[in-house]
Amino acid sequence: MKKYTRHLSISLLLIAFVSILISASFKRYSPAPAGHLLIADMAPALLVKLLPGDTNSVPLGINDAEIDIQVTGNIAVTTMTLNFYNDQKTNLEGQFIFPLAEGQTIHYFAMDVNGVMQEGAVVEKQKGREVFEEVERRRVDPGLLEWSKGNNFSARVFPIPSKGYKKIIVAFEQELQANGNSLVYNLPLGFKARVKHFGIKATVSGDAAQPLPMDDNAYMLSFRKPITDWQTAVEYKNIIPDHAIQFQIPVDSKATPVYIEKVAGTADSYYFYALVHADAKSTAKSDPKKLGIIWDVSGSAEARDRDKELGIIKQYLSKIKNVQVEVQAFSVMINGKREFNISGGNSAELIDYLKSFEPDGGTQLGCVDMGTSDREEILFFSDGIHNFGERNIKLPKCPVYTFGTGNGGDYSMLQYISRSTNGRYINASALRTEEILPQLTQTGFNFISATSQGRISQVYPSFATPCNGYFGIAGMIDGKSGSLKLNFGTGNTISQSIDVKIDGAKSTEKTIGRIWAQKKINELEMQSEQNKEQITALGRQFSVITEYTSLIVLEGLDDYVQYGITPPDEKTKKEYDEKIKQSSATAIKTTKDHADKVADDFKKVATWWDTDYKPVYEKAQNPDSISIRGEVVIVAPRQERAMRSESVSMEVVRSEEIRSYDLVRSSSYKTEKKKAKGKTTMSSPNFGGSGNANGDATTGTYYLTVGTK
Repeated sequence: MKKYTRHLSISLLLIAFVSILISASFKRYSPAPAGHLLIADMAPALLVKLLPGDTNSVPLGINDAEIDIQVTGNIAVTTMTLNFYNDQKTNLEGQFIFPLAEGQTIHYFAMDVNGVMQEGAVVEKQKGREVFEEVERRRVDPGLLEWSKGNNFSARVFPIPSKGYKKIIVAFEQELQANGNSLVYNLPLGFKARVKHFGIKATVSGDAAQPLPMDDNAYMLSFRKPITDWQTAVEYKNIIPDHAIQFQIPVDSKATPVYIEKVAGTADSYYFYALVHADAKSTAKSDPKKLGIIWDVSGSAEARDRDKELGIIKQYLSKIKNVQVEVQAFSVMINGKREFNISGGNSAELIDYLKSFEPDGGTQLGCVDMGTSDREEILFFSDGIHNFGERNIKLPKCPVYTFGTGNGGDYSMLQYISRSTNGRYINASALRTEEILPQLTQTGFNFISATSQGRISQVYPSFATPCNGYFGIAGMIDGKSGSLKLNFGTGNTISQSIDVKIDGAKSTEKTIGRIWAQKKINELEMQSEQNKEQITALGRQFSVITEYTSLIVLEGLDDYVQYGITPPDEKTKKEYDEKIKQSSATAIKTTKDHADKVADDFKKVATWWDTDYKPVYEKAQNPDSISIRGEVVIVAPRQERAMRSESVSMEVVRSEEIRSYDLVRSSSYKTEKKKAKGKTTMSSPNFGGSGNANGDATTGTYYLTVGTK
């Protein structure tokens, strides 16, 4: 009995354990309601509604996912190819979701259309939507990739074929961030279901040191140098790729690589990009006695790494030890406000309070009022995304530290808040918690300014920017000869200057120009509404998706010509230019022909107006018979016009009643009256006047035949 009881207990425990696993799996992979869909948490994914009227969106399964990484210097280009499978019996329409981390910029989007990969062309956002909807009504395969809130991107995709595949390719660029004497590649992945085939391939230019794996080498990356470049490649089957791809590249802190790219359409103008290493020396700052914490608990908080954020708070309070902390939790309103007196660095009660909030609802940044705060500094934990009510946040006089801990945040807003208050934005997703603490406890080390020699212009960043060691700067130069002096320090005090020579820089293609454009856009986006035209122009010129530009995939050349959208690839662009040239020539000829015809018609009208015309009467033709019912009266016509060949019937009530008929001309006619019996011939009066046709007035049907005499 005891043995049976023991076996039963073990069985029940196993059943309970399996139930917990199933429950956890269901919770993790069950679709979220459409109104609560978390873009960054679900991506990358192709979301569909399986039935008309469904309120839930579910991700399609991914058959293949391949990630290709190319690194030159500290610039990485990542191409992600995803092949989705529709297992339903009907075609579907979907929304492709693709969030990016800070500093990553999409420049390429392609989708298979009838089995052929078609690249996306940059277009103004509103025009892109109009063209997409018009093409979609034709039941054709368009695709439209747009920037949405934060650094999230989404594409409307139609149709996704029944029992078929839809392949999508996205490529993006980024500057690698420094960690000590290494550059770090970090690509957070948020896949939520198994991928049948998953592959990673990475190539690092051969002039770099051997790349090394990070602590969490989840995909077992190992770099080798078979010929000229460092390479690694791995493949997996049926895995859930939910770990970040990470590796680091040791760099020589004394080297200053410079890259250039020729400006299209110019004789000797170039974009340039330089990577320098500054000796980031900071001094310890005094600990605050009054600290503020702003804690975003809106629905998008699910996409943040809140465990890391809580770890930052815990370590910072442990270092300060004794401090008065005011916590404000907010979403579309202030959800909670409470003060804590931290003693000896014990923050357990405060951490539990922050954990008690479940992410839910929208975000109204304007509900946060820091303007009247008496805090000495404030830690601001939010993705910066605003989607409800008042956007303008009330800023304090004290420094505000903002943090990026997940994909899809509005990093421009977070940087605006920190820079406007002389605080600091910390890209926490690329750093370990212990590496973040020094940025909170020491005065900020910044790039302060740049001076130039030679014909150098439009250098970005153009104002004070935090620097933790390695720093990238871009600009334009006429010719290949020139130099920059970059100034670094704390506050406005310059403590270090670095000279950058552009002579003999290494030439690259189609990368440096986009890096320069993105740095300029980053500054313009801090006041995006005022700079809308400049942002739009840069997005179109460099094929960069911005708040005001999108990438649209069309079926073929005719669509690009019809809607006036320049194709992305060079071959199709040449054909497009030729067709536009032909259309323009045809339009010019059509306009000229029309103008000539209008002028000729005007001359004819003027000639007619100036001519004095006299009446001209033509000789009448033999008319057809006219049938008249009743007693007959013949009168002169009121008008003289050509009679048509037709039979006309009139009802005459009395002989005194006059009914007129238009005849050709005045003349003498022979008139015949026919009765039921016999035939009587009479002469009519001259039609120059009027009168009765004399004869038998017997009632009945009479036929009057009128003919020339």
